[in-house]
Amino acid sequence: MRRHIALIVALCLTAAPALAQDAPDRIEVVMRPDVLFYSIEDGGQGRFRSGDREDWTFPVSHEDYVVIRDLLEPYRAEGLACDNPKADVYRDGYLLWRDSRGEVRRPNDSFCYTDTFSRRSINSNRAYRQMNDWARARFIPPPGLPAPTTMTLVWRSWGNRLVEWTLPRGGEGRYVNRDAEPVTFPVSEEQFDRFRALFAPYEGVRFECRRVITDGAYGSVIWSQPGHADQSLNFDAGCVSGDAADVFQRLEQAETMLDTFKGAR
Repeated sequence: MRRHIALIVALCLTAAPALAQDAPDRIEVVMRPDVLFYSIEDGGQGRFRSGDREDWTFPVSHEDYVVIRDLLEPYRAEGLACDNPKADVYRDGYLLWRDSRGEVRRPNDSFCYTDTFSRRSINSNRAYRQMNDWARARFIPPPGLPAPTTMTLVWRSWGNRLVEWTLPRGGEGRYVNRDAEPVTFPVSEEQFDRFRALFAPYEGVRFECRRVITDGAYGSVIWSQPGHADQSLNFDAGCVSGDAADVFQRLEQAETMLDTFKGAR
């Protein structure tokens, strides 16, 4: 009997590390839970979320994982906490490493603007921008979607909504500016179709650009269809290559058009 017990214990001890290694190594970086975060698996899947609608999953390689892992390694010991205890920052963020050795969780404060914190967070900012770029470049919308019934144009900065326009195809439109009260206005089917036509070349098409300016505002034109996930054209103020000039020209035309819709109420 003792021999059988010893054999079972030995088998459990040798099997435990193998079970821990079945799951890929993973890193999670949370600035604001459920609003602004990203994660990356070693040779698996990446996820990047920024705001209510922008939530992308995309493939990542082992080499991609190593890039993010190495950038975040300096924070593994103590995390990234604001050195000003009186600063009005988000302190519910965290950095999380999961691998065969177990789990390590460290603080990750957001929106701290002291000189010391800015120097310490350089690698964290680089990792965020890299994950953002991969998410926008690699997400592929599914084909064959029905015509949209609602479109949205939104600008954001660090997960915070700056301006948002929502247009149904016939009904009540809505304009939200973070510095003012929301405004509603009627939208006809003809107005909706004109707005949709403005971005027709990018409907269902992945848009990519080379970002050269960091920390700028970014946003999306979003197509919504009942029963399907939203599709979006994602742009960034730091983009200057590819079709970026055309996209921003259309965005300017869109703002003028939407102001006309709103002003006619």
